[in-house]
Amino acid sequence: MSNSSIGKKLTLCRKKQNISIKDLSKLIKVTPSLISQIEKGSVNPSINFLKSISNALNVPLITFFVPSIDDSELIVRNNLRKIVIFPESENILYEMLSNNPFNKFEFAIMNLSPKSYCKEKNGHAGDEVAYILKGSVELSLEDDIFELNEGDSVKIPFGMRHKWGNPSEVESKVIYIVVS
Repeated sequence: MSNSSIGKKLTLCRKKQNISIKDLSKLIKVTPSLISQIEKGSVNPSINFLKSISNALNVPLITFFVPSIDDSELIVRNNLRKIVIFPESENILYEMLSNNPFNKFEFAIMNLSPKSYCKEKNGHAGDEVAYILKGSVELSLEDDIFELNEGDSVKIPFGMRHKWGNPSEVESKVIYIVVS
C-alpha cells in the first residue's frame, strides 16, 4: 500500500466526519503538519500511529489498507455500455452490462433483430443463464430446438453448444450471464 493511498484514505475518513487536520492532530497529540504530510503521501506512518488515527476517527485499522474500488468497475451507465456485434451475426447486438471482460462472469443484453439468427453454435467456458426480457426466441441446444417467450429463463451448462435466433417480426431481448 503506497503512502499516497493511505493519505487519501485518511483525508476521506477525516472529511466524512467533518474533522479538521487541526482537530485530529489535537486528538492524537501530534502536529497538524504531520497529519498534512501523511495525507499528501510524503510521510509513511507506522502501524501504531495508524492505530491512533483509526481510534480517533472510530474506523477499523484495515480501512487504510483495503484497496480502493474504481467506480467504473462497478457501474456501467446506460449511455456508456460497450456494444459488440459479431460479423457472422450482424443483426444481433450485445450490450455489455459488466465492464471488465476479464472477470469471472460476463453480463449482457442480447438484442435480436426480427428474423435474425446466429450463424454457428458455440459453447462457453462456464455456465450461462438467460432470461427473455422481450419477445420470443429460438434456442438451439446441441440437437434440440426450444422456443422461449418473454419471462422464460434457461440454464445452458458449461460447454454446451448453442445458438440463438429470433423467428418473429419484432425485436427480442435476452439478458444473460456467463459464469466461468
